[in-house]
This record gives sequence, structure tokens and C-alpha cells, in this order.
Amino acid sequence: NVLTNLRRGATSAEAYKNTLFFLDESSMVSNKQAKEFTDLVLQSQSKAVLIGDKEQLLSLNAGKPFELAMTKGLLNSAHVIDTAQMTDIIRQRDPATLGAVHNILDKQPDSALDKLRQQAPDGQGKTQHVISTLEENANDPRKAQQMATEKLPYEV
Repeated sequence: NVLTNLRRGATSAEAYKNTLFFLDESSMVSNKQAKEFTDLVLQSQSKAVLIGDKEQLLSLNAGKPFELAMTKGLLNSAHVIDTAQMTDIIRQRDPATLGAVHNILDKQPDSALDKLRQQAPDGQGKTQHVISTLEENANDPRKAQQMATEKLPYEV
């Protein structure tokens, strides 16, 4: 990736002059990564679009720069960040899944899990594994977040 290549000296910020960067899943970026990325954007006289959900998984490393940037509106003291919020749920179309998403937004995890259990099982039974993983760690949000980060991309 770009930051790895910069660290190794395989490229320079000048190579990205006037680039428009898109940083997806920005909520998972640590303070250190955010600083490196911000330095690249500023040094290359570029712009960046940060895409993410401050309510989703956080970085496993220190910091939550994405959330702070959104709430404070500043990248640093001299650079203003414009934000836009999307509120329409369009990915989930199935009534049970859409209902589960609304329950999660309303901080009703038990109701969300009940709705997910109502889904028709998939061919590999992975949805049930995700539910059981979340239930096992219901009292330890930090562990649940770590398990989700490690397992969910491979299970769903």
C-alpha cells in the first residue's frame, strides 16, 4: 500500500502530487496511521475523502482520529474538514435484516439477534456462527470487537 511504500522509501509524497485519495473504513485507522496519511496528503498537495462510520469498529491500535475529525471538523488547526452524513439504509432489503439494523441503531442488541435468528440459514451456516460469536462476548465489548474484527470478514 501507499504508506508501506513511503515507509520503505519505495516512493515519495511528490509522486502523488495533486492526487485525490479515498480512505475507506477510516474509523479503523489509528492515530499513527492517520498522521502518516495526513502528512502524505499535505506534502503532496493533495486532497482526501475519508469514508467510514464512527459507530462501527475502531482501530485495534490507539486512537480514534476519524471520529475526532468528524466531530471537531478539523484535520489540524489549519485545515477544515467538511462532513456529510448518510442516513438511509439501502444495503439491507430483507425485512428481518433491516429490522435487525434498526434494532442495533436503537441500541437493542437482543432484538437484533432475535431478528437475525429468523433469517433463513445460508448454505454454510455462517450466520449462526456470527451470532454465537457475538453472544459469547456480550459482556465484554472489547473482546466482541476484537472477535468481530478477526472473524466477521471471513464468516459473512
